[in-house]
Amino acid sequence: MLLCGLMTRKQKVSLEETVAELFRKSEQRISFILAGITDCYYELDRDWRFIRINDQSLAYFGRKREELIGQSYWEVFPTLKDSIFKEQFNEAVSKSNSVHFDVKSILYPGKWIEFHAYPTEERGISVFFRDVTEHKRATEETKRLATVIQEERDRLSALVNSIQDEVWFADTNRRFTLANPSALREFHLDASSREIDVEEFVQSIELYRPDGSYRPVDEAPPLRALKGEVVRNQEEAIRTLAGAELRYREVSAAPVRDATNNIIGSVSVVRDITDRKRIEKQLMDYQEHLQKLVEERTKELRMKSLNLEEVNTALKVLLEQREKDKNELEDKILFNVRKLILPYCDSLKQRQLDDEQRTYLDVIETNLKNIISPFAKKLTSIHENFTPQEIKVADFIRDGKTVKEIAVTFGVSESAINLHRQHIRNKLGLNNQKINLRTYLLSLA
Repeated sequence: MLLCGLMTRKQKVSLEETVAELFRKSEQRISFILAGITDCYYELDRDWRFIRINDQSLAYFGRKREELIGQSYWEVFPTLKDSIFKEQFNEAVSKSNSVHFDVKSILYPGKWIEFHAYPTEERGISVFFRDVTEHKRATEETKRLATVIQEERDRLSALVNSIQDEVWFADTNRRFTLANPSALREFHLDASSREIDVEEFVQSIELYRPDGSYRPVDEAPPLRALKGEVVRNQEEAIRTLAGAELRYREVSAAPVRDATNNIIGSVSVVRDITDRKRIEKQLMDYQEHLQKLVEERTKELRMKSLNLEEVNTALKVLLEQREKDKNELEDKILFNVRKLILPYCDSLKQRQLDDEQRTYLDVIETNLKNIISPFAKKLTSIHENFTPQEIKVADFIRDGKTVKEIAVTFGVSESAINLHRQHIRNKLGLNNQKINLRTYLLSLA
């Protein structure tokens, strides 16, 4: 019995050593596994004490292993007692369910942490967590972009639907996958119509080129745009099955490309220009009518112009004759004065005349010279405000008479003649200029 007892104790010790060794090796394997995990990891027992923690968690917490092992989680992080951590960890333990949640980091504001917690057999909890800030930001950015894209789609859809022109979108399978309400109304299509074959659709209507010739299917702008061609303001005439009236349209089409510049479809915009063509025709007819009126009026004016030219020619001849007669008359007057009058004045100057007689003779001679000289005319043309008295004074000055001689002739004081001289200089623009008045007057003769 004693031997059996001793063997049992030895077996018990051996078993305990074996279990301890197995536990030690198990712990080593667990530590080795935890060391290879890139996520942060820690394990809590049923009393919420740290029993395991990997290096990534220690680095994240900024703590040493001996500072945490055996310590209560809520004592190490007291601010988490009334947080989502307590709520989620309790749920995992009480319901034996794994929990997953994201939360903003308390240690590192602005960062997001993803937690996965699993209950253990000892009613403890294993926690894996990692920094998902970039993933969170990427997810939020994706959601934001998705919202922006949807908003842009909504705005584009609203814009396309509000356009009065027809808008068609064809995919690379040569099928219309989008048509706005204007396009649907034009061809009496149902709003639910989708995937309309372009070729079949084009073949269902009569299509003509601007010159009136039949237009083949391959020339349809949506199909040309699918090949990379840009079509701008191409006119066409159509007659649909719904109506017998020939309608005129203006079509523009362009390829639609993705970010890599590959063609993913084509968009076409069609405007009905039937009314415009009808107005262009009315305008052309009216323009032709106006052109005829202009031509008739031009012919009429041309005839009147010819008549006026004949009248002007006659008047020109009369004016030339009048000018000739005037010149002849002036020549006769000039000849008569110089030959029949002035020689007698010269003879009188040789006689014994008193001062008064000589003065009157000078006046007569001067006036005769004025008649045959263009001087007076030039003087008055320069300034219309010259008085007759100023013209006479200017004529005496031009002839070299002194102020005293002019004063005696007119029977006035010398100051009066000086005043006339000053007025003449002012009216000729010679005031404050060092220009001799007689020299200037001679230049006008």
